[in-house]
Amino acid sequence: MIILSVIGNAGAIEVTENSFRMGFGMAFPQKDDTSIMTTQEGTLYLPIDLGRFRIEPTFSHKVTKEKFVSMNYSTVRETVLGSGLFLKNGYGETLIYYGLRAGIGKSSNLLNDSSQSITFQFWGPAFGGEHYFTHHFSLGGEAMFLYESGKHHHYWRSASFETEEMRIRIIFRFLL
Repeated sequence: MIILSVIGNAGAIEVTENSFRMGFGMAFPQKDDTSIMTTQEGTLYLPIDLGRFRIEPTFSHKVTKEKFVSMNYSTVRETVLGSGLFLKNGYGETLIYYGLRAGIGKSSNLLNDSSQSITFQFWGPAFGGEHYFTHHFSLGGEAMFLYESGKHHHYWRSASFETEEMRIRIIFRFLL
């Protein structure tokens, strides 16, 4: 009975003008995420809550190596750095936030002796919510309308690109 009482009250959070918390989190993308930012699989989030605002730097790095039957091999390295700035409102154990995310990234692909790279930047409005199961641990989701632009570089040629899409994430966070 005492344990149920503690668990029932443990998630309540207060969003006040002078509250400060920081922590870390991980995000996992929707299954059909097809934009150039494929490194968003397993993105690390570093939320910093400053009263009614949240600043959230993000980082992702991935190396994929493949060997093909024809003795060809491919190595892909992808790195993304970004940040979000949000206004937040708390409703009991639930937190709603909305604001902007932006960042830069680079992807390089080495296939045998041929290489190509992609550099890009992204930005867009984001809206999310999270539910605190305890004062420190939350599970939530976020939707972002993403705008990307950048360049494909291959030997002496390069080509610009622009894309727009909706992104959906599931995010686990732990805040102190």
